[in-house]
Amino acid sequence: MNSKGAILEATIEYIYSLRKDQQKMLEMTSRVEQLESQERKLLLQREVFIASELHDTVMEILNTGHIVCILLSKCLILFAFVVCSLERLMKIR
Repeated sequence: MNSKGAILEATIEYIYSLRKDQQKMLEMTSRVEQLESQERKLLLQREVFIASELHDTVMEILNTGHIVCILLSKCLILFAFVVCSLERLMKIR
């Protein structure tokens, strides 16, 4: 049989182990939140970049004045919107 001292020592070690695990979990949770925030910022930057590139492309096309080019620019805008929307839906799931 274990003595009271051995039981107490094992209990204390277990408590220290729980505290250490809890601290690790808090650190990992903080890191996950930090990475998620960074991911959101990067996604927003990418969307802004895509919108900027698309705007430049549309302006070039519109400056040519061709109806086919205007229709193409509208298709490009719609395509970019659909891609961004699908990416957001996939992210939610």
